[in-house]
Order: sequence, then C-alpha cells, then structure tokens
Amino acid sequence: MRQGHHVGNEAEEPQVPDQRQKKRHQDPGENIQEFGSTKIPTAKSSIHTMVIIGQIEGHVVLPSQNKTTKYEHVIPQLVAIEESKDIKGLLLILNTVGGDVEAGLALAEMVASLSKPSVSLVLGGGHSIGVPVSVATDYSFIAATATMTIHPIRMNGMVIGVPQTYEYLDKMQDRVVNFVTMHSHISDHDFRKLMFTTGELARDIGTILVGKDAVDVGLIELAAGHSRSFRFLGQLIAASVPAAVVGYWAGEWITQWFIPIAVAAGWGATTVALWLTPPAERGHRSLESLSWGQAFIIGIFQAFALWPGLSRSGSTIFAGRVLGLSADDAAQLSFFMAIPVIAGAAFLILHKSAFSEFRIDPSILVGMGVAAISGVFAIKWVKHALGVTRLWRQFGWYTLMLALLTWGLSMAH
Repeated sequence: MRQGHHVGNEAEEPQVPDQRQKKRHQDPGENIQEFGSTKIPTAKSSIHTMVIIGQIEGHVVLPSQNKTTKYEHVIPQLVAIEESKDIKGLLLILNTVGGDVEAGLALAEMVASLSKPSVSLVLGGGHSIGVPVSVATDYSFIAATATMTIHPIRMNGMVIGVPQTYEYLDKMQDRVVNFVTMHSHISDHDFRKLMFTTGELARDIGTILVGKDAVDVGLIELAAGHSRSFRFLGQLIAASVPAAVVGYWAGEWITQWFIPIAVAAGWGATTVALWLTPPAERGHRSLESLSWGQAFIIGIFQAFALWPGLSRSGSTIFAGRVLGLSADDAAQLSFFMAIPVIAGAAFLILHKSAFSEFRIDPSILVGMGVAAISGVFAIKWVKHALGVTRLWRQFGWYTLMLALLTWGLSMAH
C-alpha cells in the first residue's frame, strides 16, 4: 500500500507539509489517488452513523483480502456514543455477510443496551449473525432489494465428534434465536422454521428473505431507505427529549406525589384524554409527514405522563391523533418512543446504584417478565381499540371508576 508519497518530476518545487496537506484536502482526485477515497464530509450532527460491512471479525484475524468489521473497534465506539452528551441517537447501517457468532452477539447486546434512540438500516445484506445486530436497535428498516439469510450456525476448524460438541452448538444457536425473538416480532417457532428450511439454498439449509419478506415475517419493522430511517430516528429523539429532561431534573420531586389523591387526579386526566381522542375515521397522516417539532409536542405529553396515574400511552396516542396521525401510526410511535425513555431511566438507576450496594430482587425480574408479556397483548388491544372509537372511549369509564375509587379511599383515610 502506498504511504502517501507522490511520485513526480524531480525538478518540481517541493511543498512544505502544511501546503501539501491543504492541497490534499482540497483536491478529491488526489485523495482518491493517494488514499482510495474522497474527503469525508465533516458536518456536525447529533445522530451518529455507524456502518457494519463485510464480515464481522471475532477472535481470529481474517485474511487481508477480506472486508471486515472488527468488533474491538466497534465496541469502544458504542461506549463513546452512550457517554457522549453531543450524540442523541445512533443510525446503524448494515451490509454484512455475517461472521463470528460471539462477536456479532456482543455487538448486538451493546447496541440493545444503549439508552439513546437507535435505528438500523439493512442495505445489500444482513446475513447470518448480521440478523441479531440488525434487530438490536429500537426500530429497524430494510431496503427493498436487501436480503437477509437465516441459517443454522456453523463451526470452522477441527470438530471433535462427541455429544458435547453438538450440545455446545445447540446452546450457541439458542442464544441467537432467543436474542432475535426478544428484539423483533417473529416467534421462536417461525424463526427456527426459516432457519431449517430445505430446498431454498443450494449448499445449505435456511431461508433468504428479500426486502418486504423480512417485514412480513416480523423480523424487520419497515421496508424503507436511508431518508426514512434517518427521519424516524430524528422523530424518536425529539419525542424522547421532554420526558428525559423532566425525569432527570424533577424525578425525585415527582416521586413525592405517589399518594392516592395525586394518583386519582392522574386517572382523571387519563379519562379526559381517552374521551377527547378523535374518532377512528378522523386522521390519516403517516409518520413520514410528522415533523420533528410535532414529535417533540407528543414527547411533551409523554413527560406529563410521569405524573402518577396518568397513562403514558393514552396521553401520547391522544396527542398523536390530535395532530392527525392514523390510529396505527399513533400507537406505533407511542410504543417506540417509550423504549429510549425506559432504557434511560434504567441506566440512570444503575448508574446511581454503582456508588452503593446494589442487589436485584428476584421479584423485580418476575415483574419485568410479566410486564413484557402483558405489554405485547396490551399493544394488540390498543391497536384494536383505536380502530373502534366506542371501545376506546369505554375504557375511559374504567379509568374514571379507578379515579373515583382512589379518591374515595384517600378521603376515607
């Protein structure tokens, strides 16, 4: 590889280093000749773009002719993104054939643990272990012509023919399946069915999903390009800011109001929001037409929901429907804008507990599991209820009864 020395006429007048450096940055043609690339744009943005290309390199260094993404280079970047005050979100672009299973899962876990909003975009391909990485973000997109190959894991090198080897492979595969099903809408059964399909790949078993196919099976949220994924990430950031600011600065003050009379007021406000939500036949705007400013307004209603008893989904869906969003898009945005706020709150609690003794109560883990399962059914019910105005408003009677009951109990004591 050339080291940047330009071969020219010996009589040419030499340039001082500063002049040579300036000329190099100003002349894209020379950058291509010297380094194989043009000058990288340096526009400052609050959204950090990270690219996963080629093969994800793990503990073994791959040959020099292979295009690789080294996980030891990416993990420090993800840590820096989490700690940076200037970076508000992550856009993850993938065009990878797969690679090392443990390295890929390590990257996926790091991305999933970020407290900041994240969006992935599969361009070209997101194959093999690239599948968990692509679904690790809060929201995922795939280009119409991009493909994703789902197949069982393989092992390179010497394989010892003993039962323990196959048990190890089975455990490794379970790790991949569990992560993918936890971070996408595909079931364990459907994902394994795609993984073990025969007759589709010439030299392997598995399935190739092209663009919308990945959306139809529940692996990816939406088939779209860079502009749409970038815009949605901006909306997610704008919608998350108010609750993050209020939670950080006023969280302790709000916890003082977890008393019956305040909770009753919150239930009452939820009732009003449910009753005033526009009917199902009104509002047909899509998320594509929602500006960042309007997303911020919806985020303000999410910040209001930090008050005890006030429904977060009821408040944000109300705001989205008032701004003209369709019922499905209002529910979808409400669900996804909660992820970075909840993740940020958990990160803040863990950060504070780092300076004191921290112990996870098993009952907390059970509660988290039950909440996750009930949340899936609740989302389906909310989408159905939004499509039936009568059912959505009838739920307001339930919250009103809770408000009156809570208020009555507070007065009795």
